[in-house]
Amino acid sequence: MSFGGGGSPSMPEIKETPKAEVTKPVTEAATAARDAQKRKATKAAGLQSTILTGTAANNSGGKTLLGQ
Repeated sequence: MSFGGGGSPSMPEIKETPKAEVTKPVTEAATAARDAQKRKATKAAGLQSTILTGTAANNSGGKTLLGQ
């Protein structure tokens, strides 16, 4: 028993349309916050390299820098 039609029905190929890139405006507050965070990170990195630790901190003969 054959029902005819033979083969699968052809369906049109669906193509996705690329989405346009949307650039969001950067607010002044966001820029200020980012700059403040960079300053804090720079300051923290600078402090970490200058902190003397241990008993050598009071002795000028053998200084040990934190993290080295």
